[in-house]
Amino acid sequence: TLQLLQTATVKYLGKPTKLLQLLICPDERYRFTIDKLKVIAFDELKTDYKNPIDQCNSLNPLVLPEYLLHLLFNLLFLFSGEWFSLCVNIPLIAYHINRYRTRPVMTGPGLYDPTSIMNSDVLTKCQREGWIKLAFYLLSFFYYLYGIASYYLFSHIFSLKLGLANL
Repeated sequence: TLQLLQTATVKYLGKPTKLLQLLICPDERYRFTIDKLKVIAFDELKTDYKNPIDQCNSLNPLVLPEYLLHLLFNLLFLFSGEWFSLCVNIPLIAYHINRYRTRPVMTGPGLYDPTSIMNSDVLTKCQREGWIKLAFYLLSFFYYLYGIASYYLFSHIFSLKLGLANL
């Protein structure tokens, strides 16, 4: 299955991208990019720049990688004992599970149905969801960055006090 993941590609930001690159990444930049893409895509639909069928066909393959990546990060939080980060992310996990469980009936995986996405209230809801998730991921990213920086700073200061630093 790893070989299949290494060769599988999806259309991502207009160019083919390896699916493994979207699933396994060192940071959250792909989650930001996926949500930025969703916000831009829904804005294009709202202003009638793009066909809803093409837009949904480009957005639906990104749903499962986003959810799996978010779940992977939360499993890492669970195993490393980051309880605050895990508790902050649990409501979004529950929302993702509920949203995917109650998705429209389609032939493939995804959330966005081309026939209902042009309905103004559905489009507004999807656009609002994209903005909220983008803000959540952005705030989470800076919180995680602060945690990493403070850990390394305090561990370096602590090692200097003990005289263990190799300078």
